Amino acid sequence: MNQKTGALADRLGQAGQELIATIEGSSDEKWRSVCPGEGWTVGVTAHHITTAFAHQPGWLAAFLANEPLVRPEGGPHATNAQHAIDFANCTREETVAIARRDLPVMVATVRALKDEDLSRSADFLRGSEPWTIEQFIERVFIGHIKTHLASIESSVAAPA
Repeated sequence: MNQKTGALADRLGQAGQELIATIEGSSDEKWRSVCPGEGWTVGVTAHHITTAFAHQPGWLAAFLANEPLVRPEGGPHATNAQHAIDFANCTREETVAIARRDLPVMVATVRALKDEDLSRSADFLRGSEPWTIEQFIERVFIGHIKTHLASIESSVAAPA
């Protein structure tokens, strides 16, 4: 039994489910409110998180193969800024559908790892301090959800 990878997969799934519940619980007004951490609407921020799920299995495969992350032209900030423009009118329904489709794939990808895989390290970002696979999952998969979710929750909880 791979207890550590199972626990990480469970935490990832829980973070994703918290995101889905927050998205579904937001009003139309709150969906269009701006998240303080990003300067994007709740909708764009939630869509940003959920669309990352489709890319993450490939990132993990590259990490496992000790291949460098292929950074988009202009870097992630330019890509994120364009995403905010392109999906300014995304809906809760489409965002939840993306999460429900891709989150289980991410959870299964993490669950399929062996516990001994978690201590392997690689210089995934090339030139940065090497991370273990466990750190990568914590920071890039779970941390990405939790960081943006905290911003979404603060926007949703703010008085109208």
